[in-house]
Amino acid sequence: MYPSLLAMKITKINPYGLQLVTEIPLTINRSEIYRLSGVKGENKKLTPKLEEIIDDKIAQAQHLINPKALYVIKDVAEVEEEKISFQDKNYLNVKSFRKFISSIKKMAIALCTLGKSIDEEVTILNDKGSYTEALILDAIGSVAVEDIANKINFLICEKANKFGLHTSQRFSPGYGNFELSEQENIFNIINAKKINVSLTNSFMMVPKKSVSFCVYLGKLKEHIPKQCTICGLTDCQFKRY
Repeated sequence: MYPSLLAMKITKINPYGLQLVTEIPLTINRSEIYRLSGVKGENKKLTPKLEEIIDDKIAQAQHLINPKALYVIKDVAEVEEEKISFQDKNYLNVKSFRKFISSIKKMAIALCTLGKSIDEEVTILNDKGSYTEALILDAIGSVAVEDIANKINFLICEKANKFGLHTSQRFSPGYGNFELSEQENIFNIINAKKINVSLTNSFMMVPKKSVSFCVYLGKLKEHIPKQCTICGLTDCQFKRY
């Protein structure tokens, strides 16, 4: 395990294996901030003023962010072409990302959030006309919530190793053919209220800096490529590879 992850507090909060993760250490990747905010890249040079703003907003974000996560690993009862049913009678309508995993035995479902404070501060900055600061703080939030999701994914991979199973890449509603509307089923399974995350009528999460995802646990058929190479959004502005 990464040494920094030893500080996390993990609490089982129901008899069905739902885990609450708090005190999650935060790692903010500056190169990802540059990429998401578009302040550095081809034909763009990072100015000392922008560096100063980024430093200031990273420091501010550390005080605004309150990372929490929930995850559960469900036993799979049946795998159909477009549906996975669990032994507790819950289910998800999903057929994405099965190419590399056979004999799906379990499925992990997770939800991570930074809390509402960073969203509120981005709104305040925009309302004041501080658009650069708002853009950078928003990018920092996106980088931070992905970092939290990666750390929860690491915990899931460790669990899979104990089960003698392999894991798929993590995947989220709204990508591939995993419909965004499946957020509703995920929220029913994960009890999102425990970390104060809700859904709008259009299945968007509140707070905005939240990520839900799933991971298959089974047997590896072949090498799994990087996430962006198995997503159908080939012209995505956030593509990494």
